[in-house]
Amino acid sequence: TKWKGVVHSFDDTLELAQAFIEMGFYIGLNGCSLKTEDNLQVVRELPLDKILLETDCPYCEIKQTHAGFHHVQTKFQKKPDKKFELGKMVKGRNEPCQIIQVAEVIAGVKGVDVAEVA
Repeated sequence: TKWKGVVHSFDDTLELAQAFIEMGFYIGLNGCSLKTEDNLQVVRELPLDKILLETDCPYCEIKQTHAGFHHVQTKFQKKPDKKFELGKMVKGRNEPCQIIQVAEVIAGVKGVDVAEVA
């Protein structure tokens, strides 16, 4: 009997990801999963049908220092304080709308269209 579920915020080796997939799990990827070149190499090898996109709001945004950042195409206006302003995000806080950025990085790494990832 296979397990069902998702390995949340995966940032480990391809071998471990493959073991989880073989057990029946999906691999959840978010900004924390896309920090290093090693992370991106793992993503490159994962089957798309076993990947679940995550944001892990309000944490794990894709930062400029992350290896996958150059694949991000969608940018959001941000403001420095925590007061709500329609149409702007609070700087340093990940929001659900940023799921598109996770999809863009995965698409860029895998060399496929973002619609195929989404």
